Order: sequence, then structure tokens, then C-alpha cells
Amino acid sequence: MKTEITPDVLAERGILIREKKAALKKAFDEKYNKLTEMEDTIDAWMLQFMLKNGLENVKTKFGTFFKSMKFRANMADWGAFSAWMVAHDEPELVEKRVSTNNLKVWMKLHNDALPPGITVVQEATVTLRRPTSKGAENTEN
Repeated sequence: MKTEITPDVLAERGILIREKKAALKKAFDEKYNKLTEMEDTIDAWMLQFMLKNGLENVKTKFGTFFKSMKFRANMADWGAFSAWMVAHDEPELVEKRVSTNNLKVWMKLHNDALPPGITVVQEATVTLRRPTSKGAENTEN
């Protein structure tokens, strides 16, 4: 006998699938995080070995490990940096991307107009929520 496809059936199955996916992801994440922790410990030991022995790399029968430097920069004071950047004509020091949240606000204030050079893609998505404890339905705006 075939089950009739109704909104209730779709919602029930959607929630079951989402819960199964969450359980699988949780189990995976736990195992993955444990392996990452073990890997980080081994990396620390290898780095300590190289520092202690004044080495830049170590070749073994299982592979070569080597020391490299990572470089990261964080914005501590956007106001100070942006003023400096404009004054010194250094715009290439920042990545070029649009703040979608700020663009949405700007568009609302300007009758959905877009600034020059900006394109927007909008697509409909579906969000499924469980009913609240009182049984009332949730809706997505």
C-alpha cells in the first residue's frame, strides 16, 4: 500500500532524516575531533623535535615533516585601519566582498536598488521546524 504524500508525511520524514543526519554527524565529529587532537599532539612533538635539534625538516622512511610559518592577520581597529588605508592608498590590503546583511538594509532604504557593480542572486529555500511544545506551528518569514 502506497503512502499518500501529504504535508504531514513530508514534515515527519524531513524531521526523521534531519535527526538521523545529526546523529551521524555527531558521531563523526566526535571521532574526527579525537583524531585531530591526536594529530595536533604529534605535530607539537615533531615541532619540538625540530626546534630542539635545530632542524628545518626531518626525513623518515614514512615521510618527511618540516617546519613552516603561518601568517594570520586580524582586524583589531577597523576605523584606524580604514583611515590609514585611504590616506595611504592601500585598498589591496583588504579582501573585496560585500556584506550581504548591510546590503539588504541598504537595498530596503533605496527601494531595492543595487549599487553599481553588484549583482544579487536570491533563491527560495524551505525550512522545516518542529512544532512548539504547545503544538502551535512555526512559520518562516
